[in-house]
Amino acid sequence: MTATNGLHDRYGLTLGTRSDAAADAYVEGVDRLLSLNVGTEASLHRAIEADETFALPHAALALFYRFQGETAAARVAARRGLELAVGLSRREQQHLTFVEAFVGGDPVPALDLAREHLAEFPRDALVLYQVPFVVSAHGGGDRRQLMAALVEEIAPSYGDDWWFAAFASIWYQEIDQFELARQLAMRSLELYPRNASAAHPLAHVFYETDDHASGANFLNGWLATYDRAAPYHCHLSWHLALNELARGNYARVMELYEDAISPAAAQSRLSFYDAASLLWRYEIYGCAAGPLPWGAVRDLGLRFFPRAGTPFPDGMLALACAGAGDEAALERLIDGLRDQADGGHPIAGPIVLPLVEGIAAFGRADYQTAVRKLEPLTGEIVQLSGTNAQREVFEDTLLEAYLRVGQFDRAEVLLRKRLNRRSSTRDYLWLGRAQVGTGRADEARQSLQAARARWFGSAADSPELAALERLVTASVPDDGAAPTEQPNAEGGRRQTR
Repeated sequence: MTATNGLHDRYGLTLGTRSDAAADAYVEGVDRLLSLNVGTEASLHRAIEADETFALPHAALALFYRFQGETAAARVAARRGLELAVGLSRREQQHLTFVEAFVGGDPVPALDLAREHLAEFPRDALVLYQVPFVVSAHGGGDRRQLMAALVEEIAPSYGDDWWFAAFASIWYQEIDQFELARQLAMRSLELYPRNASAAHPLAHVFYETDDHASGANFLNGWLATYDRAAPYHCHLSWHLALNELARGNYARVMELYEDAISPAAAQSRLSFYDAASLLWRYEIYGCAAGPLPWGAVRDLGLRFFPRAGTPFPDGMLALACAGAGDEAALERLIDGLRDQADGGHPIAGPIVLPLVEGIAAFGRADYQTAVRKLEPLTGEIVQLSGTNAQREVFEDTLLEAYLRVGQFDRAEVLLRKRLNRRSSTRDYLWLGRAQVGTGRADEARQSLQAARARWFGSAADSPELAALERLVTASVPDDGAAPTEQPNAEGGRRQTR
């Protein structure tokens, strides 16, 4: 039977080890995991070396491996932790049981276990940290509201804790409480400066508030001292690339892609999402002067997700396969989603399947079909999970499809809804295109001016800005008729590969 010798973690929870060295290494490893820094694996292995019967480091390793996409290693570590659970406290046994269920890929019992466990042990931060991922795997519903409610409920248990402040921040920005999210992220960084868990929601706040210059400045400085091997180096580079894309600095976007986001630079599930969504945006916004390197992104996605079954990755895989022009892979994905739907998956049929079909249609330049498939999903995409910034790429695809088939009124309705939620330079560009399409030159000029004002300090020669300027200039022909063409920056066509 393992005795604890009165040892506790940073949250005051009992640790089933007699070894001070093991306990110290475990606490260090958990802090590295929670702060998204390098050294998690090494610290947890030191804990195991100091006490080979200590179960919790195995569970923490399982969570680390799962995040890295190393599913087999995660399951081995989780099983080993559970094997060592005999004689431990109820808290530790429940913790180990949850981790084994979670990395084993069974989200329904894992979510139930997490809820029961946190009701009794709310300060078990590693379990709380996994709840959003469990909800994502479970599928369906709006996890933003669920997580914001959980944060409110559990906050008194954490007080002024650096990790919880960062955790709460990401969920407050998801429900548009941007100033509260900013304050929490800044407090977390004040308490623990080398903390990517706080830099991450702050990057979201900059993006969602259209403050791309500040976002780029912050992330350029923060990434300069963040280890390239750290778990969020790629993702924070993606956030930096989104800011640069929103500022029209297209060459810088591709520099960041090649340096930190592409499959040659990073190979994880998260890096796949980042690469696929960034290239898709870059292409549909009309920034690409030639074919983009889709093949490697598709290959990485198929390596991690060879079969349909997880909503958000399925949507990202559709982008990669459509970008690569891989109709066979898209058809396999669609067939898999049909099987999932037949098997009773709650959102595979009504949401993920039409999303993938719409993306596939857009990739074939069948914009009418893309609109027909994507339009009914505008209020449902949140059920895929991911963040607002990540899911935006799907709505952007619908907007671009609207404009390419001349459905300008529908585009404007969606754009007005988005602009009521938050400011966006590119939404003003799209709004101007829609207004030109309906012959409202004066309003289009106002949208162009709004876009120009927000483009201040960014690339003055942006193809998107130049394309809208040309449209506005040509929007009142000699005969007074509205223009008949509505090109994007590259002529309204996806690049051929």
